[in-house]
Amino acid sequence: GEFAGTRPSLAILPGKGGLLNGTMGGLYAAMAVHMLNALVGSIEQPGGILTQRYPAIRDWPELPDDPLAVAGCQAERVDGCGTLFPIGFNAYQAVADRILSGYTVNLLFLYDANPVFETPGGARFKEAFEKVPLVVSFSSFMDESAAYADLVLPEPTFLERYEDHFFEGLGYPGVGLRQPVINRRHNTLPVGDFLLRVAEAMGGPVSEAFPWKTYEGLLRYRLTPTLKAAGETVDSGWETIKELGVWLTPGYRFARPGSTKWLNEIVGRDRLLSPRDGYFDFYSRELFCLLGGKSDAELTALGLDRTGVEVGLPHYLPTEFQGDEQAFPLILNVITIMALGPHSAAANMPTLQEISGMTVGETWGSWLEMNPETAHELGLHDKDEVWVESPYGKVKTKLRVVKGLHPEVVNLPYNQGHQGLGRWADGRGVNGMELLNPASEPVTGLAAFTNTRVKVYEA
Repeated sequence: GEFAGTRPSLAILPGKGGLLNGTMGGLYAAMAVHMLNALVGSIEQPGGILTQRYPAIRDWPELPDDPLAVAGCQAERVDGCGTLFPIGFNAYQAVADRILSGYTVNLLFLYDANPVFETPGGARFKEAFEKVPLVVSFSSFMDESAAYADLVLPEPTFLERYEDHFFEGLGYPGVGLRQPVINRRHNTLPVGDFLLRVAEAMGGPVSEAFPWKTYEGLLRYRLTPTLKAAGETVDSGWETIKELGVWLTPGYRFARPGSTKWLNEIVGRDRLLSPRDGYFDFYSRELFCLLGGKSDAELTALGLDRTGVEVGLPHYLPTEFQGDEQAFPLILNVITIMALGPHSAAANMPTLQEISGMTVGETWGSWLEMNPETAHELGLHDKDEVWVESPYGKVKTKLRVVKGLHPEVVNLPYNQGHQGLGRWADGRGVNGMELLNPASEPVTGLAAFTNTRVKVYEA
């Protein structure tokens, strides 16, 4: 009643990992949360949900005829999105399982990716790499995955290269231009420039498809319509965006339901099967199209207990936790802390390590957060050394009691426990990803982060 009677009302999905439990329940919960916004009219309204708009950028040049490329684009994706995961965009963590189950990969590029460390059960990637004839890593540091690559091509750090970043989450369109602020200190090459050089050397249709000499030139080409829209000439506009480092249009125009903008941008810009009739669905016609014709056995394999139209209706599905509740009474939450962030390379920055655990007075290492009542029941005390054990492994770290934590949940911060990232990160703390069940949401393909039970005992 308060939610419906107070305007503006806003229902927000939890952050990373909050709903990703390895069952369709996470997707249905996300649908239900977003439906609250529709029920009270908070979509495309001041104070409500804004749809992300994007700057106008120039299309890629028309591609030359290339039968090999056409055949490649028709192949099933290595991560299973579109087939194994019907509505998945990316299933990064599933690549290892796909390779180990027989999907043939002759060449694997790792760009800005450290799956051995970053994914639940990342050790599977070590086995998968053995089945790929050539693994190439583009990395600024010799991280855990680069150590298993056949070829390492060092990428400049973020202070030494060009890169574009389109805004997400603000609503209005904008793009940031990352550019070098220092000269490259070592013999490194940005991956964009590397690929342009390789394309030129290969000749033929591949060379024709990539006519630029530098990655900076490619960015200038792609952003030209944005600069013109801002009233600049190409040359003066490029210099302006280089000077400012950003281009944006903060004036946000709300879309009227049923308008062209609503149909093209609001009703599922990225959803291939989303109906574009101007209506908000309180059940998913897309899910129904994809799953409505499947047999009961196929739906059960996806963790679904509904058939027909009801597969598109959000409903409660209990999380299937890995680990017996008696043997493993606590739920593990691998949390991302602000200082070290979600990107594993941040752990190799000493200024971030120095402030990593200010909330509990811990830095340069790992700790486990536990409710003090739970600790008392287990006979544990603040700053004890403890084992944290799941059905998939165990790690040893320091216990810190936190009053604000749920008694049945323990938090283990992410981005420690590196074994190959650099001198500021190596050998410090533990990696909680090693304890998680390597499962994926059955329809979206998203990695599961909140479905593993653990037990904690004195070390």
